[in-house]
Amino acid sequence: MRSLMYRQYPILKTEIRPLIMKFIDSILNVTGTVIFLMKMYSLVYRHKSGANVRDFYPDLDKWAEFYCNPPKPSTVNENDPPTHWQLSDTEWKTTAKTENARLSGFFQREQNRKSDFINLLQQIYSRHYPELLNLSSDESVIFTAAMNHEYDFFKSHCEYIEEFIKSGFPEEYIDLPDKDYLEQKHAG
Repeated sequence: MRSLMYRQYPILKTEIRPLIMKFIDSILNVTGTVIFLMKMYSLVYRHKSGANVRDFYPDLDKWAEFYCNPPKPSTVNENDPPTHWQLSDTEWKTTAKTENARLSGFFQREQNRKSDFINLLQQIYSRHYPELLNLSSDESVIFTAAMNHEYDFFKSHCEYIEEFIKSGFPEEYIDLPDKDYLEQKHAG
């Protein structure tokens, strides 16, 4: 997981300040561990006991729609320029194509990061917790949602520390409450 973190967020591997290293280690110590394992244990336990997971997860159909459909990149409409832009139709089409290419590249980079993370976690858990390979389709939706939540946790904390490092904040700021951190961030 550390190797993946450093590959996706290279600035993190340059960090040597003790409080920042402790924060980075805390991300790694939490990602895919205790909370995720408890969720998976509960899922497997219910599977083995024959429980209907729909009784415990009333939003399962919404999760299936959200997590189990391929995501699509955001795009701008080439045929509908914003009213505040003073561009000709041809200029807007060119601008829109450029913007769509940029959005597509960003989307693909983010999807690759997420895919690398989920593949790594799946490899680890399928090796050490093979019961997860025998889930029903409904249970697989729950597993997929949990994997996505783990990725969101990992990504948001890595992006936070990446921004912290890039901003050049003193390491003591890492322990600031969010409100105070945001004040320091906007003051700089």
